Amino acid sequence: MMAGSAKKILFTHFQELEQEELDDLCSLLETRLPADGRSEVPKGRSRKAVYVALACRLIDSYGEAQALAVAAELLGRVSSLDRAEALLRATQTYLDQRKRENEEKELLRKKYIDGVIEKLKVQEAEKIGFGQRFDLTERYPKLVFVKSHNQPAGRMHEIMSSGRKHREVRAPVPMYSYSSVPELFNPDKQGHTARIIVIQGAAGIGKTVLARKIMLDWAMGKLFQDRFEYVFYVQCRDSDQLPGYPVMADLLLQSYMQMPKAHLGSVVDLGKVLFLIDGFDKLRHPLFLPSGNDKPLQCAQKSLLRRTLLSKSSIIITTRPAALEKLRQCVKIQRLEEMVGFSEDDRKEYFNKFFGSAELGAQVFQVIRERPALHSMCFIPTVCWVICRVLKLQMERGEDLTNAPRTMALLFITFLSSFIKQQNSAATQPAQDTLKRVCTLAKDGLYENKTQFTEEDLHKHGLSLVHIQSLLQSKDLFHKDTSDLNIYSFAHSIFQDFFAALFYVLRDNDEPTDHAMNPDQALSGLLSDYMKRDQNHLLLTVRLIFGFGNTEAVKRMGEHLEWKILSGTKTNLLPWIKEQIKDSSDFLSDYLMDLLYCLHEIQDEEFTKIALESFDKIHIGRQMDTMDMKVLLFCFKNSAPIQNLNISQFKLEAEDVKSLIPWTQKCSSLT
Repeated sequence: MMAGSAKKILFTHFQELEQEELDDLCSLLETRLPADGRSEVPKGRSRKAVYVALACRLIDSYGEAQALAVAAELLGRVSSLDRAEALLRATQTYLDQRKRENEEKELLRKKYIDGVIEKLKVQEAEKIGFGQRFDLTERYPKLVFVKSHNQPAGRMHEIMSSGRKHREVRAPVPMYSYSSVPELFNPDKQGHTARIIVIQGAAGIGKTVLARKIMLDWAMGKLFQDRFEYVFYVQCRDSDQLPGYPVMADLLLQSYMQMPKAHLGSVVDLGKVLFLIDGFDKLRHPLFLPSGNDKPLQCAQKSLLRRTLLSKSSIIITTRPAALEKLRQCVKIQRLEEMVGFSEDDRKEYFNKFFGSAELGAQVFQVIRERPALHSMCFIPTVCWVICRVLKLQMERGEDLTNAPRTMALLFITFLSSFIKQQNSAATQPAQDTLKRVCTLAKDGLYENKTQFTEEDLHKHGLSLVHIQSLLQSKDLFHKDTSDLNIYSFAHSIFQDFFAALFYVLRDNDEPTDHAMNPDQALSGLLSDYMKRDQNHLLLTVRLIFGFGNTEAVKRMGEHLEWKILSGTKTNLLPWIKEQIKDSSDFLSDYLMDLLYCLHEIQDEEFTKIALESFDKIHIGRQMDTMDMKVLLFCFKNSAPIQNLNISQFKLEAEDVKSLIPWTQKCSSLT
């Protein structure tokens, strides 16, 4: 409470009254106070209780400044003018003091806001720009949110699950509905406003950039201005490294130190405060487990998450889906949203901004629309950046964009070759050994659902940061997350999928890789695991392995990177996918569609034709987007004529109908 508060001033002056004067004041107040249904001014209590009740009733009815003025007027009627004038002088002193304090608070708030804008407006692109800096107000398209009910469905690949949400949100009867950041604190149908909001999303989908953008938009007066006086950003990854014995103030001011700790208490007591807690999944200690021996930092983190000390505050927490159940053990989630990346319009906007003009951006984007394997992954900001970089380099070299990569494997091979230059012969074998170890690290992380690696993980695989960065000839593709934290990661989880896939197909210059089992057994084990319902997180790795079987991918990898692929890869993949397609039902399930994407990734007509020998009837009962249709048409083109095609439950776009016509004419039965 502020020194010399209105309540304290009223109490001090009321206690100077005689009993008769106090009774008269109570009677006058009963006639003056608004008839709002509140209890009458108390009588018959102790004098102290009456003073407190009078002060509270006046302030509740009139507000602090007006309550003091009304009290002075009434004192002049029930007591001496001297007492009334004394109250007026105390009131003026109080108002002057409050004005100074408010001006000081506003100055501190402005300084805090200016510091936020200065730090965030030009943002280091940690995972999207590979060390480049960009203006967060100009280079940030909107990301799609959907309300999530978080129905568990096994270990779905986070990235691919997000992509699937895009299709489901556009379905004729949508399973999900769009949300937006400004709507996060809107009341629900029952009129309840959430105070604890969780935003889940796959690694690299843009959660951290979103959290910082929310804070920047607030600071710039574009978001939540009437709702929050202050917004604080807490990065879980860095909070574990706070020195000494940190308390709540250290946690809140770890990133933005423009505010004295002494002022922080009065700020958070206001209640109009939002805490952005970014990356719950990156906490290095088990907050969700009960313990009586928490260190000060853990106590501060738990208090913040559970709002035990700051109960009036609102909280937005970001996390990967894998940590959601642990988070539920810490807090009661009142609203759950899921980030699913860029919408179609957002992708176009990103290309326009990257290439500097709508005309050039549209031209390049059309090239990608003709490549369903790439376009279907463009909801990921990092993939958009990789695609734009690869195509821009091609344009700078004067190459025709029609020669742009058509598959995910080719895209990342081309991208990596822009970093990695050919080694001299003396360095080739050590580099090959390091590459095998990096691939093993990526594969082990994939099976352990791990995207961050410790120093111990690197040592276990005979690696160091210097070894890996020397191999990749980049400090960004694999990096240390912070300067004082020995945690390492690939620039994006999709790079980890790439190197994990490479583990199964890579060979030495003369001999196969030294797997714990022979290469055929390793690949068979992966494919067997992928078939299990709870191992869908392997989906992208399997798709990339098919991409490595593409003739052009093998050629580019050998010529540009000096990485050689096992010659029997396609031979091992063919009987497996042929059997999987044969065993699939006629209904076009998500699993069967994923298999068709694998065939599209390999881009081998003869391979596809053999794999689809049993693909003679199909029932399309699922929602499909244009990219799904292009993959399906690729398979129709390279298979025997479809005997029975059922599209009765599928709402087709005009473009899709036109594309299907040549194949429907060959069908014996069309429904």
